[in-house]
Amino acid sequence: MEIGKAERTNVLDLFRLNGRRALITGGARGLGRVITLAFAEAGADVAIASRTLSECQTAANEITASTGRRAFAFAADVSKSSEIQELRDDVESS
Repeated sequence: MEIGKAERTNVLDLFRLNGRRALITGGARGLGRVITLAFAEAGADVAIASRTLSECQTAANEITASTGRRAFAFAADVSKSSEIQELRDDVESS
């Protein structure tokens, strides 16, 4: 390391999530997908929820293949309060 230059730290070293689980709603595509991938790369097992189970399953399979982390797919419409508790229970039991 050169004098006067700080050693660069990878942001993921500061954001380790090993041993944690993360639930990402809307995690199958777009920004939610990017967030889901970042959480998995940081070491978390991820639960992906959206209204379309097939999109969640595709995302979960791809994230598991690319990161080695466990990824679970759930269908839920979080605009319906009755589905939020059910989603939480399903994620906790996975």
